[in-house]
Amino acid sequence: MSTVVNSKGIYCPRANCKSLVIRSKDAQLVQRQPRVPLPAPGSTIEAAESLIPDELREITTKDQADNEWFWRLQDMMKFENVGFSHEKDGVKFLSCADCDYAPIGFHDKQSAVAEYLVAVNCVSYRD
Repeated sequence: MSTVVNSKGIYCPRANCKSLVIRSKDAQLVQRQPRVPLPAPGSTIEAAESLIPDELREITTKDQADNEWFWRLQDMMKFENVGFSHEKDGVKFLSCADCDYAPIGFHDKQSAVAEYLVAVNCVSYRD
């Protein structure tokens, strides 16, 4: 697969929250097997899935249960709005900084490469 960057802005999936998490073209699509499973997302994920861009629809449908596809940032300063949980077993979970919706991704401090991962099926997308 060639390098895929987010063609749309990545937003909090909560319908009444308009918080931009990552600007378009700032994150790279990667496949990862998290060392620690991502906790079950909130109840608004089903609504967010209908907003997934076409280039991700096949990936997220096929691998949704595995939660293997993520938007990667290597610099935490590239986030527009994100919150971090307290560290547990070397992992910090990511949340919407405005409404605390969580989890939308994670940062594994024990990873060989510093990266911040946002699950493609735990956020919404807009132009």
